[in-house]
Amino acid sequence: MSVLWRPIDAIGSETVTATPEQARDENGDPIDGDVEAFDIVGCSVSPRHTSEDNFRGATTTEDMVLYAPVYESDLSSTMTITWRDQDYRIEGKPAPWVHLDGTYAGTQANLERGS
Repeated sequence: MSVLWRPIDAIGSETVTATPEQARDENGDPIDGDVEAFDIVGCSVSPRHTSEDNFRGATTTEDMVLYAPVYESDLSSTMTITWRDQDYRIEGKPAPWVHLDGTYAGTQANLERGS
C-alpha cells in the first residue's frame, strides 16, 4: 500500500485508507487487476450526524466529515474510505477547503456508513 504525499500541511493526526472502486466492463462485471489503495496521513475526521430509518428499522447511517491534506482530484465519490477499521463511502463530490487567506488547506469529503 502506498502513501499519498502532497505538500499540504497536516490537518489532524488521523490516517485513512482510500480504495478506488474496482473497474468494471460494459456488463458491470469486475475487470481483472489490482486496485491500488493508498493511505492519507494528517487527516481529521469529525461526526456529521447519525440517523435511523423512519419506521424504527434496523437500518442506521453514521455520517462523518473527512478533512484530508490532499487535492480534491485525489479523491472521488467511487472510493471507499477506511477509518478506524470502518468503511465509509464518499457522499457527493469532494470539495476544496481553503483558508480565509486563500491558501489551500486540503479537501473536505462527506462520508456515510450504513449498517
